[in-house]
Amino acid sequence: MSYDGIRMLEEARTHVIGGIFPAAPVYLLRFFDVTGHGVTLMILTQNYCLLLGLMIILKQIGTNTLTSVVSLIILIATPTVIGCMLVLWKDVTLTSLMILPQALIFWATQSKSKNSATYVTAKWAAILLLVIGTLVRFNAITATFVIAIYWLTVFYSGLNFLRRAYATLAIVVIMGTCNFIINNYRFPDLHKLAPNPLAYGVMAYDLIGISGWSRVPLLPIDAKDAESTPKIAVSEIDKIYSSLGSLKMYDNNIALGNSVKIYPDKYTKEDILNAWFSAVYNYPIAYLNFRHDLFSEIIGAKSHETFEPTHFNRIDGNKFGINFHDNHITDTVLNYIRLTSNLFWGKPCFIFSKQNP
Repeated sequence: MSYDGIRMLEEARTHVIGGIFPAAPVYLLRFFDVTGHGVTLMILTQNYCLLLGLMIILKQIGTNTLTSVVSLIILIATPTVIGCMLVLWKDVTLTSLMILPQALIFWATQSKSKNSATYVTAKWAAILLLVIGTLVRFNAITATFVIAIYWLTVFYSGLNFLRRAYATLAIVVIMGTCNFIINNYRFPDLHKLAPNPLAYGVMAYDLIGISGWSRVPLLPIDAKDAESTPKIAVSEIDKIYSSLGSLKMYDNNIALGNSVKIYPDKYTKEDILNAWFSAVYNYPIAYLNFRHDLFSEIIGAKSHETFEPTHFNRIDGNKFGINFHDNHITDTVLNYIRLTSNLFWGKPCFIFSKQNP
C-alpha cells in the first residue's frame, strides 16, 4: 500500500476529508470494505474488470481463447503493469472503468437486435461506468469524455449535427456536475470538503522545471500584494530539480533547508496561476522539455529503475499503525519488478532518451 491507499482506507472507515484526494474512490472502497476484506476485494474487483474488458475486446476482434489468455498473461507479467495492479491505486480503478465500457460498447455493436437485453444492458452500463470513472480522479473527464463521444457515435449515429452537439454538451455537463458534487461535498450530510490545492502546487513546481530548462530564474513568484524579491539563481534551482516531479522536488528542497523559496509572503492562488501562464507563454519550449522529462520518467524511458507505485518498502510509513510483512509470493514479485526494471522487459517505452536540464 502507498500512502494514497492508506489515506483512502482511513477515510472509508471514518469520514471523507477531501483535499488532494477525490472522495469518490473512498466511497467505492467503503462499499467493498463493509465485507470485512479491506482493500483486497476492491483490488481484485478492479483488476478483474480491467482484464474482463480486455478479454471481451480480444474475443470480439476474433482472437481465439488460447491467444487471448496468453496475451493477458504477458500483459500482467509486465513489471510496469503488475506493479500497479498489486496496490490500491486509483489509476488502475480509472483504467478499469475506461476499458470495460469500451468493451461493452464494442460488444453491443455485435448484437443483431437493438432491442435485445444484451444490447440495452451493455449500452447503459457503459455510460454509467464512464460517469463513475469520471469521479475517480479530478481530471478523469479529459479521458472518459472521449470514450463517451465514442458511445454517442455508436448508439446515436443517426442524430443530425445539431442534436449530436446538444447531446455532447449534455454529457459534459452531467459528468462535470457529478464530479463537482461528489468530490466537493460529503454524503449524506453535504458538508463542504477541503479544497484541492494540488493543481496550484504542481504549477508552482512547474516553474522549477521551466527555470531549469530555460536557464532563466522564475522563483520566487511575483505576488500582487507583496514586494518584489530577487530571483533564486538557476544553479540553486538545479539542486532540487527532479524528473520525478513536484513531490520529489519538494523533498529535495526540504532536505537542502528550503533553499529555493517558491512562495513569497502574501501570495495568492491567482499569483501562482499568473506566474505559470506567463512562464509557459514566454518559455514554451522549456515547458515542453520539462513535460517530456516527466513523461519519460513515468513511462520508464530512463537509465535508472522505473518508478513503481508498488513501493519496495512494502507500505509507506504512516500514523495509522498499518504494517505488512511480506509472504513468499509478494517478496518474489517485488524482487522480480526490481530486477527487471532496468531491462527491456521492465520498461514500457524506449523512444525517449535520458535528458537533463
